[in-house]
Amino acid sequence: MTADELYAKGYTLRFAAWGVSVYRTIDGSPEPSDEAVECVKQVHFERPLREDEAVVRGWEAATADYVMRRLTGGA
Repeated sequence: MTADELYAKGYTLRFAAWGVSVYRTIDGSPEPSDEAVECVKQVHFERPLREDEAVVRGWEAATADYVMRRLTGGA
């Protein structure tokens, strides 16, 4: 999935040099939303990464979370 598709499913990222956190609205609605947001995944890097690398890792983690939710019926 693309970053835009994941964003439309309610996923957002917060990144830094040493890691990235993936957030998702509880109801899966796109941001901005009045719905509660949960942290669904945190990825810690072994070394500091540039912003573009951190964002790629974050969207990969968001994709994995989305697929897992679809397979377990939680999407």
